[in-house]
Amino acid sequence: MAWTITNINVTPAAREIVRATNILDSASTDNPPALIDIANMLDLKMSDWALGLAELLTNGHAIIVADDDNRECLILTTTPIYGTA
Repeated sequence: MAWTITNINVTPAAREIVRATNILDSASTDNPPALIDIANMLDLKMSDWALGLAELLTNGHAIIVADDDNRECLILTTTPIYGTA
């Protein structure tokens, strides 16, 4: 069964970033996931990663903050709702 995000209409690369961020965010409640950890989890070309991230940021679906270790972290501002494709 295929799953998709029903409330965030973005490109496939941005959707992959949302999924990876959501998975990493649910694994640790202390800190938001670092951009490097999200990128390492995905099999995206650098251009797809950059365009997907830019799409999420410019459409207001995510923000970048620094954590206590001064790493750039991604926080989703829209909670993804998953449904069957």
